[in-house]
Amino acid sequence: MNGSTFMQKTRFQPKRTRPQVAPPALPCVIQRECGLCPHVNRVYETGLQEKYQHDVAKLQAIFPSPVRILPPVASPKKLRYRTSMKLAIRTNERGWIEMGVFKPGTHHIVEMQKCPLHAPPLQRLLHLLPFALKKSGIIPWNEKTQQGELKFLAARSAHLTEQLMVTFVVTTESCRDKLLACLEDLLLQGMEVHSAHMNLNNSLGNEIFGPTTTRINGLKRLRETLCNIKLSISPTSFLQINPWTASKLYHRISQLAGTPTPGAVAIDLYSGVGQIAMLLGRNGYRVAAIEETPSAKEDAALNLKSNRLESYVEFFSCSVEEFATTAPDWAQAPQLIVVNPSRKGLSDSAREFIDVTAHKSSALLIYVSCNLTTLLRDLEYLQQKAFRVNQLEAFDLFAQTDKLEWLVVLSTHP
Repeated sequence: MNGSTFMQKTRFQPKRTRPQVAPPALPCVIQRECGLCPHVNRVYETGLQEKYQHDVAKLQAIFPSPVRILPPVASPKKLRYRTSMKLAIRTNERGWIEMGVFKPGTHHIVEMQKCPLHAPPLQRLLHLLPFALKKSGIIPWNEKTQQGELKFLAARSAHLTEQLMVTFVVTTESCRDKLLACLEDLLLQGMEVHSAHMNLNNSLGNEIFGPTTTRINGLKRLRETLCNIKLSISPTSFLQINPWTASKLYHRISQLAGTPTPGAVAIDLYSGVGQIAMLLGRNGYRVAAIEETPSAKEDAALNLKSNRLESYVEFFSCSVEEFATTAPDWAQAPQLIVVNPSRKGLSDSAREFIDVTAHKSSALLIYVSCNLTTLLRDLEYLQQKAFRVNQLEAFDLFAQTDKLEWLVVLSTHP
């Protein structure tokens, strides 16, 4: 058989069948069991638009006339954006250590090893830690017997350096050596924990953190950077879970605040570790920052020094209600008020303080909220007090979930 005949007989002939198309791999295989991320297995933009339109409809319903609402700001990272987690630690019926969240309405643990939202350092920790904990001999909490040593785990990673902070929430300080053995085993597996802490919580309630936190190894604080602001974060201080979108949000606040007139004052309520207050100080405002969490106040003092903004920002370690009666003379007539409360929104006295203070000096008010329900309540109150809602903006801090972070600009002018 010559070469031409061989080639002719063996030439590839395509089959006349329909091509086999493999189904797309789901980014999340625990969605149904977990229930926290309704949009995770869909086209990202579709889910974002759905939750945005849902919120817009509820917001527009409380305004006497249509209000300008800007298109939503998408998360730069659709997955692997969560740089913090708080998980329950329990033992299942087979004796294996489980780490995860409770399935809604139950005390059944949904393990988070396959969750696609956690940043890579946290993902690696989730895979290695159960083995290290088992080897250490530590006893996870048992809700039926109300006994055990380890109840929860809180972990946070820096989004630029991937430094890792871990806080073990325990019922007794006597398990310290077991935790150190666990950390040593993680290191042998190639996972360095740069900052390790032990939080004591021997209450029988569902709250995660107890009142006392002790460093057991490594750095005292985690180092993070947002909008070129250097931050040091304690284990129990608050920081947004999505630093990529949070940076966009903070930049927008700085942009809306603008460059003030000489001597202009801004008040930052619920200031946390000071990221917004320092941005306003960098703009040129003299800032009064109010935060009642002791660890955040200590972090803020260090952050001010690190960023050389001590002459622009002063922190007050008290509640908003206390500040209302003790504010110094220089902070009585601000040009700008920024509020970023917890999910509970504003208390009655905080709303009253904002009402009186803003009207006194015709201050611009920027309200940042992660909870649509309390935001609606507070906006209705502020409108009754002659505040005008100028515009709203949405930021997808919680990509794949049904939640958005809202930024609202209000004024006292008609």
